[in-house]
Amino acid sequence: MGYDITIKYTPEYLRELSYEELNGFLTQMHQKLFELNQKSFRIGRTKDIPEPHLFKKVKKDIARILTISKERFYV
Repeated sequence: MGYDITIKYTPEYLRELSYEELNGFLTQMHQKLFELNQKSFRIGRTKDIPEPHLFKKVKKDIARILTISKERFYV
């Protein structure tokens, strides 16, 4: 199972995943964000990218996973 940018990952779904699965998702999300950044640098501007909303979505997904990981650590 891999990270799919078209799916909305809810906190309830992410809480059911194991630690290894969360880390796998996190790695794939960072890779996707890197690819989006590379695409924007090749084009020259973020405004000219066909899907600029994906930056925000990937960043929110990363933050959501980090929050859930911290919840597990402190509980």
